[in-house]
Amino acid sequence: MNEYDRCVANAAVLVKPTKVKFIPRALLKPGLDLVLRVDISKKESLRRALGRRYDPLTKEHYHLDDNPPPVDSAPLISRLE
Repeated sequence: MNEYDRCVANAAVLVKPTKVKFIPRALLKPGLDLVLRVDISKKESLRRALGRRYDPLTKEHYHLDDNPPPVDSAPLISRLE
């Protein structure tokens, strides 16, 4: 008999225990499968975020420093987001 069972038996002498209804619970699957930690500076993360451009017509992604859009296409430059 463990400590918990002894405490319950001592308490049962003073107070009549009530039945506790056991409700079975299903184990929920967590929402995360993988967590990545990227160790970069705040300056670099801002550079990457602020340099992004997106063309909604062609669904192309550009970056002003790393992957610049073609500068000879005037309609493309005006529709970048």
